Amino acid sequence: MARITSAIEFPDDDPAPMLTHLDRWATSTLTDAGSWGSIVERCSVWADYSPRNQVLLASYGIATPVAGAATWEQVPSSEAGRPCAVRAGEHGLPVRVPVPTTVTAQSTRSRSGQRARVPGSMKWERVFAAEQLARRPAVGALAWSPVPEQLTGPGGERELAEMVRQSVGRLTGHTPRRVGDPWERLVEVAGDVPLGRRRPELRPALCRQAAWLALDRLGHAPGPLPGFDPTRVRGRLRWELLADTRRATDQIIGAFSDVLDHDLTVSSLPRMDIADDRTVAKGRQNYLAPADVASLPKGVWVEAGPYTVHEWAARGVPGADGRAGFFRVSDTGYLATYETVEGARWRIESTRTGRRGLLDEGTTDDLESAQRAVCQIVADRYPTLAALIPTEANEPPVRVFAPARDGWQPLADARDGRAQTRQLTDRIQLVVAPGPGGRWENLVITDSQIRQLPLVGDEESAKTAVEDAGRRTALGHAAETPQLADQLIAEAALNGTFARELLADVIGHRLADADASEFADPDIGVARLAELLADTGVVTPPTIVDVLVADGATVDEIATVVPQIGLPIPAAVRTLADRFEVPRVEVGSMLGATVDELQSAGCSPAELLSAHPREVLRSLDARPHTWETAATTMVESGTPTATVIRHLAAHAPTPEAFASGVAMICDRPEVAFAHSARHAHSDDLAALGSIYELEPATTAQLLADAGTHPATAYESLVAACDGDVEAADALSIRHLNLDPTTLDERDVVVDLTTTQGLREALPTPVAASELDLAEQLAALVDRTPLIPLSPTGGNEP
Repeated sequence: MARITSAIEFPDDDPAPMLTHLDRWATSTLTDAGSWGSIVERCSVWADYSPRNQVLLASYGIATPVAGAATWEQVPSSEAGRPCAVRAGEHGLPVRVPVPTTVTAQSTRSRSGQRARVPGSMKWERVFAAEQLARRPAVGALAWSPVPEQLTGPGGERELAEMVRQSVGRLTGHTPRRVGDPWERLVEVAGDVPLGRRRPELRPALCRQAAWLALDRLGHAPGPLPGFDPTRVRGRLRWELLADTRRATDQIIGAFSDVLDHDLTVSSLPRMDIADDRTVAKGRQNYLAPADVASLPKGVWVEAGPYTVHEWAARGVPGADGRAGFFRVSDTGYLATYETVEGARWRIESTRTGRRGLLDEGTTDDLESAQRAVCQIVADRYPTLAALIPTEANEPPVRVFAPARDGWQPLADARDGRAQTRQLTDRIQLVVAPGPGGRWENLVITDSQIRQLPLVGDEESAKTAVEDAGRRTALGHAAETPQLADQLIAEAALNGTFARELLADVIGHRLADADASEFADPDIGVARLAELLADTGVVTPPTIVDVLVADGATVDEIATVVPQIGLPIPAAVRTLADRFEVPRVEVGSMLGATVDELQSAGCSPAELLSAHPREVLRSLDARPHTWETAATTMVESGTPTATVIRHLAAHAPTPEAFASGVAMICDRPEVAFAHSARHAHSDDLAALGSIYELEPATTAQLLADAGTHPATAYESLVAACDGDVEAADALSIRHLNLDPTTLDERDVVVDLTTTQGLREALPTPVAASELDLAEQLAALVDRTPLIPLSPTGGNEP
């Protein structure tokens, strides 16, 4: 018999019927703590759905996994050799799913006009629960993702605490040094999880439930589910609170998944793959996506790079280091060559199914020989492609004006020894030779076709005339071939022969007439010129930068258009720093580069610490030697000692790391305590005294001299005395003039930098004038202990 006998319909454009359905269900079902707990636990079955959909599925009265009819057909059933099938007469259960739409990306780090698929509108889709199947899934066919072994074996509690500590950092943006009880910390964090616009903070009882559900997914739930009585809220608020609880739970479990690098919410059902031609499918060995191959011209080598080994790895090409070349031979097949540390390698790849995308590969000494080798192999193996593939006799084009071929050389086997030749490009050869009547002949040889120019009077005139004709021919070739156009423009920008007319001749035909005419506008801005070059689709980002430099743009102007042209930030930092002789850190600041990007750009550790101390220090490990090196590097880069110690106090992961770093840059303990007193924790100060091998009495005196907060100073003394409270009390009375029994009742140090501190210090001003008020404040300062100046002098605190 069918379980869902009548269709459940909700309109796409009106949410009112769905809301009414949920209101009635919540009012009639969520009537006590028991029913609430049952529903909130049941929603874990649909953890791969959104919280709102989880509530919807629960309202339909089901309790098993759901999927579309086509997905159930991929699941083996209890009947051998037959898949699961939906029972006749069953009606699907509607869930809300997004409809992807194509939009134009406007990110500051992507080229303008880039297309992307993002969720647009929403629609209803039908799913079926396992209760609605005529053939149920086989035993073991539906299995949730297992919990990692390190959380279930010996030492699981310790691993759980460390995982919770890192998860708290992902959820809040601040990773604590320690978490204490993971349960209590998760309850606290659950209240800080963002629930969406106009949603209130999660109630304490629901925070406990969210934390319990998250730990239950790992098998570490503490006892039974905490209770919550929903009768005090109305129907709609009941299911909204239920969705909020599930949303907080899902975000905590998502943080667990990120830390463990193991998806804990993956569905137990197979999911249909959606082919995306902009990405390489998992398991394939070809490096280019189908969309990338489709954008390549046929029969032409297209060069990319140079990129570092890390930049190539980020693009999915491991081992490459330098330039690369791609040659498309068919709709799906292409040749690829990459420079490596040892030399170069070639690959024959295809985006079609079969052999997982890699047909053959090999290695050579350099990129040019790799291109010739792979072309010869393809020409021999696939005769139908021989006419398209350049062979050894017609080597693949690598550069328009190859440096090794620049300059005139004697013409071999010439009748007159004065005859000379120049290989202008891979397709163009120039020849000058003595002619009749004392004049000189000049020839342009293009693809074995000889064109003779008029005779001239001397050798220099012949070379000038034939070079001009050869370059005009090269311009025509470049206008037809994207790779040649890019290389020709780049070399003109680098050798000082660049002019706007070159852009109009080589790539102007790729733009609308109105846009191409802007190349001649002397008032065109840097942003507009970069936009036009990018819109041609043939000028690479490095070449655009070269053109802007040759056109007279400043480093600040070019930095503003780097995201627009699509140049990777590390490459932009290197290029602009080298071209304008500006420090890489300064260029990175203009571009808003992150620490990883600056590191990829070649910045030294000292430069990284100087530019982004917080980010770099947060990424360091807990070894004391690491923090000694970091502190020394910061001081050597010009950072004041007081500033370095403040950074160490804020970011050192352990007291030992903090103390080691401070001791490395500060020989005098009194100076170290003076700089550390107001910023370091009590355990840090205790470790500082230990590393200087100070007696507890000396430590107490230094804490007093530095004006340490009484509570911090007392806790430091307790730690310095190895937990001997009586000894710490005696030192506190003797050196700090402080009775520990009245510690919480006294405010020895008043923070005058805050409004609250001033209000507490001057509760009721009775002054009749500003002068009287100033005198009261001065009297307050006189009787308030202040932190002394640094013994080293200067402006450091």
